[in-house]
Amino acid sequence: VIQTLRGISSDASDNDVRIFVLAKRPGDARTKVLISRRYTSDHTIKSAEQWQAGCRNIPDIKIRQFEDGSPVWKSYLIPFPSEVVWCLNTAWRRQGTYAERVHGFSISDALCLLLDEGNEVKRLSTRAIDAITRNCSQLILAIRQEAASGRVLRIARNYAKQALLLPSILGLLLYKNNIEKGGYMSSPAYLVGRFLSIADDLHLKYCQHVRKGSVPPQLVGNALMPTALEEPEKALSMLSQRILPYQAWAKTFFDESQDVGLIKYFLKEIGDISNQLKETIIPPRCSDADKAQMLIGYLAKAE
Repeated sequence: VIQTLRGISSDASDNDVRIFVLAKRPGDARTKVLISRRYTSDHTIKSAEQWQAGCRNIPDIKIRQFEDGSPVWKSYLIPFPSEVVWCLNTAWRRQGTYAERVHGFSISDALCLLLDEGNEVKRLSTRAIDAITRNCSQLILAIRQEAASGRVLRIARNYAKQALLLPSILGLLLYKNNIEKGGYMSSPAYLVGRFLSIADDLHLKYCQHVRKGSVPPQLVGNALMPTALEEPEKALSMLSQRILPYQAWAKTFFDESQDVGLIKYFLKEIGDISNQLKETIIPPRCSDADKAQMLIGYLAKAE
């Protein structure tokens, strides 16, 4: 479509693009026009490019899912506007195992995010961040918990795609709020999410070696993430006590397995993130934008 528009706009004097949405209710012969707007082709092209840039406004994130019966790591997907509405209007319950439909956003909202600018888009993206962090946090935490434990979260097939869409939607909504990854990846909220993610990895190795493979239902970072999303300072205070035995064991751990290098890497990451956090002011309460950054940090894959 963009290639065609570029060809048209270079030759035609009238280069407006009309974008409209039609809908028909089941059993009703009438068709209703939900949206009808006009934009220049240049604006349409620019909007599409900014949408994609916004969806890439996240670090390296991969989601573990089944494919042909085998677990594989999959890259996040860039959503269509209608898929953004689908995700925003889904609430995840029961530790991310049950999805229910909720109301709040329409295709008109999604096209506003795609094509419009200014304060209206900022207000809409702020409302969408509140919805996605409130409705989808349980799914994101469950995905990371299972992946850290070497498992795959089983999601109903008709909802499995949402796991690959949510990271890029979080990035897009932050982008529409003028929060870009070059800045937020050093924010306190993002660093707290990374810290708790690394704590999960260290806890898992402790369970594998000290507890002979007996892994609890929740790893330490995952158990503290709900607290961190509300009160990050309190979550770090609790973690500082719970992580001590795992940290002490890791400092003296040695055997001939490949885990030695990985465990030492986790210790180094904990030290590096601690030093970064020391230079920041950790907020006593999280804003919705902070929660989005923390969830991205928790999902982010170490380079």
